Amino acid sequence: MELLSSNYFEFQAFAILLSICLFIFLIYKNVSTYRRMAKLLNEFPGPRTIPIFGNALSFTINHRGFLPMVSTWLRQYGGEIRVWLAHKPVLICASSHSVQKVLTSASSTVKGEESCILASWLGDGLFIAKRHKWAMLRKLLTPAFHFKALENFVNVFSQQSTVLVEILENESSKEETIDVFQFVGRATLDMICENAMGIQLWAQTNGFSNYSNAIKE
Repeated sequence: MELLSSNYFEFQAFAILLSICLFIFLIYKNVSTYRRMAKLLNEFPGPRTIPIFGNALSFTINHRGFLPMVSTWLRQYGGEIRVWLAHKPVLICASSHSVQKVLTSASSTVKGEESCILASWLGDGLFIAKRHKWAMLRKLLTPAFHFKALENFVNVFSQQSTVLVEILENESSKEETIDVFQFVGRATLDMICENAMGIQLWAQTNGFSNYSNAIKE
């Protein structure tokens, strides 16, 4: 009985020691990875950081000032800038060269945590899908975007572009500033729906779209 009790306590002590060693190893690995990532990120230029907060305090402004602020940083520091949100590093890429590297990479398919806020709207589709599901969906969609297939879409592109130009010409005659985003958005919606689903929404000629309005809301 004493022998069994002694073996039990020895095993328990060994299990606790092993757990502590594993915990220390995981901390060391995470810290090592984090330091290496931080070292690489800090090679990029960016705004001055504040201890603990990083650049997080700069993002307390309202949403209308967010893009102008980032645009100012990009003009000041270049096409790639590093930003620290407290302990979280963020690399903002705006140059065509760096964006191309990311978008054409077969390994950089894991979306950031921020993409989860779009899940309730877009679902687990191609835009925010995880690596394996993204690869499967991308493989299914690739033939639809082949150059030969895209040639069949040119007529719709041309027709809807003509409608867009006519609408913009009418709007420009009013001699007041207009927001072209809504017109381009409706034109894009007409093109996608007619080419991909064979449905004509007439969003441009009707001047509104339930889908576009739902996005704004």
